[in-house]
Amino acid sequence: MSITSSSGDRAGTVVAAPVAIAHNLACECAAVESFASLLAEERAALLAQNVTALQGITMRKAEATHQIAALVDARNRALTAAGFDAGRKGIESFLADHPQDTITWQRLQHAAARTQGLNHTVGQLINWRLAATEQALTVLRQGLHAPLYSANGQPAAPYGARRLATA
Repeated sequence: MSITSSSGDRAGTVVAAPVAIAHNLACECAAVESFASLLAEERAALLAQNVTALQGITMRKAEATHQIAALVDARNRALTAAGFDAGRKGIESFLADHPQDTITWQRLQHAAARTQGLNHTVGQLINWRLAATEQALTVLRQGLHAPLYSANGQPAAPYGARRLATA
């Protein structure tokens, strides 16, 4: 697949679409690899319970997500402009005609798989932290119902505790 200039002169413009698609793949790969690094930072911040770092990472993740979506959209537009289908079918057809770009596509697929694995790990960590927080809140809420002082004004024994001896 190629694009020619409006004058029909193919010299110099024949490679415009393949170069644009290859460039887009490289940019998309770099963006997904960067997103994987953000997820690794998020995992470390969760393990360290660094809420301040999590706030910044969350903002950067949102920006990165928008960037990746824009790159995928641009890739699909470039593929269709070059006469290929959008999506995986189109990129596979493109790669059949331009095998030199297969390594970049494989890097992108590897980065996407790494990102998916890190995202799963981060999700598990968040769920684990959430469950621990919910358990702590349950314990604290139960403690609110236990009296601090008995009817005679003396400190009440902790819930479930028994006095062993009195002096």
